[in-house]
Amino acid sequence: MAPERTIQGQALRELVELPQVVGGLDDESLRLGLDLFGGLARELVPVSSMEVAELVKLTNNCHTDLIYSFGNEIAMLTERLGLDPLEVIRATNLDYPRPDIAKPGYVGGGCLSKDPYLLIDSARQRGHEPYLLGKVRELNEDLPAHVAQRVVELMGDTAGATLCVLGWAYKGWPPTDDMRGTPIAGMMPVFRAAGMRVTGHDPLVGDEVIRAYGGEPVPVDAGFAGADAVLVITDHPDYRRLDLGHLMAGGRTRLVYDSWRILDEPTVLRHGARYAGIGYEPVGAR
Repeated sequence: MAPERTIQGQALRELVELPQVVGGLDDESLRLGLDLFGGLARELVPVSSMEVAELVKLTNNCHTDLIYSFGNEIAMLTERLGLDPLEVIRATNLDYPRPDIAKPGYVGGGCLSKDPYLLIDSARQRGHEPYLLGKVRELNEDLPAHVAQRVVELMGDTAGATLCVLGWAYKGWPPTDDMRGTPIAGMMPVFRAAGMRVTGHDPLVGDEVIRAYGGEPVPVDAGFAGADAVLVITDHPDYRRLDLGHLMAGGRTRLVYDSWRILDEPTVLRHGARYAGIGYEPVGAR
C-alpha cells in the first residue's frame, strides 16, 4: 500500500512529485507496490510494513494540524493583547533558522479533520492517551465558532442584520468546492442565534450547497451592497482581487472581518467600516 498524502486540488501533481511511501504485507506485495508506483513517482520510500506506511500518513497530517494550531494559539493571545498576529509571526520567522510559525487560519478538509482521530483511537487501543493530538484538534475545530462569536460581538446590534459570507468551501487555495470540514458549518449556529440573515458567495460552491447550509446565494457586488458586515472565510484568488473601493462605495457595511488578511485594510477604513481578522481587532471606524 502507498497511503495518499496529497493536497486537495493538487493531487495529480503531488502523486508524481511527492515521495511515495510504500509498505507491503510481505516481500512480494512490497515489490509489486514499488513496481506500480515506480512508473509514476519520482521517488519511492519502501518501508517494512503496511502499518508503518499508514502511520507515516497519519503522522504527516497530525503534524500539519499541530503546525496550524500553533499559529491559531498565537492569534488567540494577540486578540486579547491587542496585537497583530501577522506582525508577531513575520518577525518570529524572519531569517530564523528553526521551523516557521504558520499564519492563523481555519483547518478543515477530509484528512486533517479525520486523521488525528484515527491516530488517537489507535493510540488508545494500545493503552496510550496522546498528550497533544486531541487538544490540537479541539483548538482548530473551535476556531470557526470563535470567529463567528467575535463577528457578532464586533457588530454589536445583530438582530435583523445582514452578514455576507465570502468563501463556503473549506479552503480557498488551491481552489476547491470541497465542503468537508468547512468553517461555515461551525459558524452558522452562532449567526442564527444572533438573529442574523446570512447571504453567501463562493467561486466554486454551488448555490444549492450554500442554501443547504442556511445561506442565501448572492453575487459579490450585491452581497456587499446589502451587508451590514462582510466575513471573508477563504483566501480564494478571486477575493484577493476584489475592488473594495467599488464594492463598498455607498454601502452600509460597518464591519469587514478578513480571516486571512487578504484585503486592503486602509480601503475598508476609508469607507467607514471596521476591519478585523483572526486574532486582529484594531480600533477602526464604525
